[in-house]
Amino acid sequence: MGDPDESAAGDAVVWLEREVEAAKAARNGALFPWVEAARLDLAGVAPWLAMAAENLGVALSELEAEILLATAARDQGGKAAAGQVLLEDARRRLMEATAEVEFARTPASPAARPSEGAEKWRDLVARYFPARIVEEAVKVMQCESEGDPTARNRRSGATGLFQFLAGTWQFAAEAAGVAHLPPTDPEANIAAAAWLVSDSEERGSRRWAHWTCRP
Repeated sequence: MGDPDESAAGDAVVWLEREVEAAKAARNGALFPWVEAARLDLAGVAPWLAMAAENLGVALSELEAEILLATAARDQGGKAAAGQVLLEDARRRLMEATAEVEFARTPASPAARPSEGAEKWRDLVARYFPARIVEEAVKVMQCESEGDPTARNRRSGATGLFQFLAGTWQFAAEAAGVAHLPPTDPEANIAAAAWLVSDSEERGSRRWAHWTCRP
């Protein structure tokens, strides 16, 4: 019988290859024609689109290289776990690049200000986020969901106070120890968001790279 770790790594390689192809299609406008339309029609958004396209292109190149490394690690006995780590990191960076494209299509607007909706969660935010970024977290929450834990984006399916996509919720909630709870649970959503911000900072990324709204 094959090694379960090697099998899992193999499945992850297949999944990531599909994600890279989907991201390539998105970059080329096949899945997200609004990116091209915004680049052509909205002068104010064009600089963000150019930056996002460049970032996504770089990320895709790096991801393809990491797929090769992960595949090689998977194929060498005893190195399946190392391959899985590479794949997980590549998956997270792909999600960040995709978030940049989503952010690029959103016209610039004044920074969101906390209001009653998000303010009622401030104490819970302070329990999980470092004090230095509590204010930022409340602003992002207000922009994303207006403090409504049941908020759901009809287009993307993003859910909860910090509007988690299903794939991001799966690994962030698990890492934060709240995978047994739904993203509509206020504390679980905040805990997962705090972990995701911390993880981004530890890896040298912008702390709010996973979100469309920025403080």
